[in-house]
Order: sequence, then structure tokens, then C-alpha cells
Amino acid sequence: MLMNSACHWAGMETIEKLDAEIVINCTSIGMSPKTEAKPRACKNVSKSSMVVFDTVYNPRETLLLKQAKTGRGKKPSAGDEMFIGQAAEQFKLFTHKDCPMEILRKAALSALNEK
Repeated sequence: MLMNSACHWAGMETIEKLDAEIVINCTSIGMSPKTEAKPRACKNVSKSSMVVFDTVYNPRETLLLKQAKTGRGKKPSAGDEMFIGQAAEQFKLFTHKDCPMEILRKAALSALNEK
């Protein structure tokens, strides 16, 4: 748990001026088949210590994540682990059993790579 930290929401009109430690794209921008699209925040992922998370998982590496990887020390994160985590929780809710994570991860990544 983070103590003494602030979390602020920024609207699209201010996103290009955002000075943040973490940027999360929670839109479908950049998702297949429109993989050449990128969120407006792409212009502002220049801070070397910034964490960039894209919830898009198809393709695994979006333009936003590609741009984030170009900076020294940046920490880009793809949406496939979130997708797998959500599926595991759904499995547990429906079956009342722990999800076989390695089987799920292998199947999900295989299916995503086929697209």
C-alpha cells in the first residue's frame, strides 16, 4: 500500500501536459485491427522512470508500449497478464477451485499469438 501518495485523474484535454509516474491506457486504442492507432498520451511517455501499462493485449506490444520501451529505464507492461489474471479469477468464481495458472497462461498466450 502506498502511503502519502496522491493519485489524480487527468482528462483528455490535459493528458499531453501530464507529469506522471504511471500512465495506464484503459481504452481499446491500438487494439487489433487498428494497431496503428495510439493514445494521445504517447506524446508524453518520455520520463525515464515512468511506468506505462496498456490494457490492450492484442497485439501484445502496442505503439504506446513500443514508444515507452525506447526510453532508458522505462517500464512498459502489456495487458495480457491482466487478461490472464481476470480469467483466473473467473475460473475460481465458477469452479470454486484454484486456477491452474501455467495451463491458463500457456493457452491464453498461444491463442493471442495466433491472432
